[in-house]
Amino acid sequence: MRDAVGANESSEAKQRIVAAAIDVIATEGFGGATARAIARSAGCNQALIYYYFGNIKQLYLAALGESCRRRMDFYRAKIGEIHSIEDLARVGESLWLDDIRSSHMTVAAEMVSAALQHPDLGREVVAQMEPWVAIAEEAISRAIEGTLVAKLVSTHDLAQALVALFLGMELMYHLDHDAGLSKRLFAMFSRVSKIASPLLSSPLLRVGN
Repeated sequence: MRDAVGANESSEAKQRIVAAAIDVIATEGFGGATARAIARSAGCNQALIYYYFGNIKQLYLAALGESCRRRMDFYRAKIGEIHSIEDLARVGESLWLDDIRSSHMTVAAEMVSAALQHPDLGREVVAQMEPWVAIAEEAISRAIEGTLVAKLVSTHDLAQALVALFLGMELMYHLDHDAGLSKRLFAMFSRVSKIASPLLSSPLLRVGN
């Protein structure tokens, strides 16, 4: 019984530290996310960070992983709404607007930026981005499913480009807090999708016809 209680307390402490790391990275940036700042936010001794995670970089990666996990369920629910290029444009804008109101994309952008300064983080950060590439690929595949276009493009490459675009827009937004460019890009994509969607639905572009 004592072992179970101890394990629960340990798990809760780790979760509290990870949650604090997410908050501090989102509000103070990677540079401000020191072990001392995270421990203060978590209300714990700084030594616990090293006890549970070994080093501060492993905590950063745990924070990124948890942040991604929190958003993934929301993204998966929205992906189910995509059945056309128009849906892809609409859902993409909705997700981006929701992202800038949440901490996830801020944490992701901060970690990508940090990986440029700390190459040893790079591979791990890229690995944690892969689920987002996978879900973007699913969204693109749903939008062009059954058309000849699906045979002509690499949905994986397009998905990687889409994730990079989202991260880039997030970085620009946090530099100048101006969502104008992103909104114009989504508006342009929406206009193009209204023309492209009927063409993709044409029997001439459907595979098997």
